Amino acid sequence: MKLTSIVSSSGVCRGLLARALPSERFWRAYVRHIPILRDSEQLQIIRGKMTDRFSLKPDDRAVDLGCGTGTWISEIAPKVASVTGLDIEMGMLRQAASSVQNNVQLVCGRIEAMPFKSDYFDVVGSILAVGYVDDQDAAISEIVRITRPGGRIIIVTPIVDADFSKVLKAEAASRGFSEIIGDRQNILKLLKGAAAAYVFGTLAELKAASGQWHFYTEKELAGRFMTLGLDVLYAERVYADQAILMDVRKPFLTLT
Repeated sequence: MKLTSIVSSSGVCRGLLARALPSERFWRAYVRHIPILRDSEQLQIIRGKMTDRFSLKPDDRAVDLGCGTGTWISEIAPKVASVTGLDIEMGMLRQAASSVQNNVQLVCGRIEAMPFKSDYFDVVGSILAVGYVDDQDAAISEIVRITRPGGRIIIVTPIVDADFSKVLKAEAASRGFSEIIGDRQNILKLLKGAAAAYVFGTLAELKAASGQWHFYTEKELAGRFMTLGLDVLYAERVYADQAILMDVRKPFLTLT
């Protein structure tokens, strides 16, 4: 496993939020709470759907953009030739490095300017990361650039006006009252998790509303890919209906 580092306004509200809580600071704060937040049934469902739709093959080269602590990477690494994880936060990558397999490379960098070859990856996945990138045009263009002709991209990103409190409610409902009643540690974990998720969800909603980040309608996200010549294969709501999962394919090159 290889860990590499390559990390090198508009509107008053956007400027204030960017200075008060820039993306790097947001994710540095988030990583301290990730043990609480990552144990999510909603994210497990998303990862399962992505893996099933990709129909991974032993010779696939895969990349996870915004890989965080590497949960999805660890799940798919035994099924493919290689996996690369990209994330802006080195703290998350250090956690990922402690548990990933030998066919994994971790890179600290930005989706808007990735250090990867063009037309390289067979499988490009991203879970709740693309919407949090400052330059959406650059991010989408880079995702398309690194995907090989015939390759697949699955993006999961929050919808416009996402209400992350609904994700919390769905998580609480899925775990059930019987799981936590009578166990003080579980109760404390649930309370801390709810508080942390609420704070981060609210900040994310504010940053999206200010224009620093960008959440999508299904039509807008599909339009971005189709404008670049990709085929939209499938879309559905996930994450308690607060995010879109979109599956697209980069066409094979045609001779003229």
